[in-house]
Amino acid sequence: MPKLTQKIGTKEYELREESFEIFRQEWAEYVTESGTRVRVKPEVFKIYRAYEEDGKPAFTDQGDPLVVVRNQVLIAVSERPKTH
Repeated sequence: MPKLTQKIGTKEYELREESFEIFRQEWAEYVTESGTRVRVKPEVFKIYRAYEEDGKPAFTDQGDPLVVVRNQVLIAVSERPKTH
């Protein structure tokens, strides 16, 4: 299997998939002035750790681990029933 790489900024990093478990996953809910309810939830399906050319884990300028997250955003929209 070929190595997975990604360019981040000006550097190219090797990405290694990490297994994970969902700790907590919640919906954010918004209600517009017209009564429409919008619910949004990110759903992560892959997490990769980035590695330098020398094989050492990569870190951001702030010292945090450099990771790449593959996700999709789920959106549910509903309207409040109209009353006449």
